[in-house]
Amino acid sequence: MSAEIWFRSSLPHADVFVRLCDVDPRGRSYNVCDGLVSLSGADEISRATVRLWPTAHRFRRGHWIRVQVASGAFPRYARNPGTGGRTSPPPPSALPTRPSTTTPRTRRR
Repeated sequence: MSAEIWFRSSLPHADVFVRLCDVDPRGRSYNVCDGLVSLSGADEISRATVRLWPTAHRFRRGHWIRVQVASGAFPRYARNPGTGGRTSPPPPSALPTRPSTTTPRTRRR
């Protein structure tokens, strides 16, 4: 399973994280599967194809499907410092990072 996301960041290096959830009638959300892709050239509007981990899940009647999109998922995945540098070694807390603004897009423009 994969998700196609149009994405833009204020930095050229960014991550796109997608999680599929099952929401029951009481509003409780359960994670089904997720995936992350690291991008370079993310400061232009571009398409990110995020492959989610395989799953076998049945959404019961009355449940909703939730798709969460974010620019990271620490601590599940290592932080992306936005510099194009590696996150280890040294430990992520010792790396220089840059703040970013992330914009998911509903269209290519």
